[in-house]
Amino acid sequence: MKKINPLRLFLKTIFIFVLANLLFALWNPPIERLSAYNAILPGRTRFPFDEVDLIDAHFASHEISAPKGENEFRVIIIGDSSIWGDELESEQSLSAWLNKSQNECFSKDVKFYNLGFPHMSAMKDLLILNEAMKYDPDAIIWSSTLRTILPKPPNPFLIANVDPIFELIKEYDLWEYPYDEFDYEEKSLYAKTFIGRRKELARLLRLQILGIEWLSTKSDYQPQYIPPNAPPTPLIEDPNNLENETLFREFDETDNIVPYLWAHYFEAGEKIAGDTPIVFVNQPMFIASGENSDIRYNKSYPRWVYDQYRQFLADETEAKDRAYLDFWDEIPPKYFIGHTFHLSAEGEELLAEIIADGFQEAVCEEEE
Repeated sequence: MKKINPLRLFLKTIFIFVLANLLFALWNPPIERLSAYNAILPGRTRFPFDEVDLIDAHFASHEISAPKGENEFRVIIIGDSSIWGDELESEQSLSAWLNKSQNECFSKDVKFYNLGFPHMSAMKDLLILNEAMKYDPDAIIWSSTLRTILPKPPNPFLIANVDPIFELIKEYDLWEYPYDEFDYEEKSLYAKTFIGRRKELARLLRLQILGIEWLSTKSDYQPQYIPPNAPPTPLIEDPNNLENETLFREFDETDNIVPYLWAHYFEAGEKIAGDTPIVFVNQPMFIASGENSDIRYNKSYPRWVYDQYRQFLADETEAKDRAYLDFWDEIPPKYFIGHTFHLSAEGEELLAEIIADGFQEAVCEEEE
């Protein structure tokens, strides 16, 4: 038996490892699109949060990546954390309640998909909508509020998806977006290797492993961060008594905020959607009734600025013949939890009922 030379074995191992890294970098495979979900594991009913940032990995893990049913009328819902279902389990979110209502549209079974993700950002919504169009939706529900179309810097999710963001900016002439904050540069060869992508690979692997927990518990609300015996985290409720303050950012009630709104992002969304109908929803919010509620609706909005925004949306809707549902004051304050726009499970069920009716009228009945 030939004796093994430890040095030669070590050098061969190093050579093979370096060669594998080099070939992997040159190939640069889209590993974020590989997923055990919708194959070995069932697809998630909403995007993973705090696991991965790459949008391809989000969609690969989501149930929307499964084949479309023959009798399915596919509806995607985009929006912020209120759509994602912050403080709630997946089965308590808006899309889950809508699916329980067993709607039909053009004699097909309506299936609602939760494509919401935390962050009030029209650019984030465009990013998700643009990717979602690859999955053949029949209709779109776009939930938003004033803060959605206000200028804001990119968050980590958008920074992680800089390439498709730049494509959207160029395609739809969105150059007012603060793209200079991305600090974009082409990836080096090293950054494309196993070693260079080790954190990304580790997070992708962790996402697959969490699928086992998702399969067994159907719970996807940050279970990995909460110790089994930890006491529940108290919610920071919206105050019913408000500050005596009418300023909104740098604006006061003598200002016109309309020129500062990025409402043309809605137009970009319509171009992305093409012939697929969009139902725009002005999402419900907590409305205070205590001290200074005569000058503020809540801690987020003085009355004057939100009234300007709603009037602008109404005028835009009429001018551009959009399907628009204004549900800003439809949900009583008792159904809000921990945030101006976050609903309890009971609140989501109530919202699902009124959205289902509005959706039927705007999409299913109008086109028959």
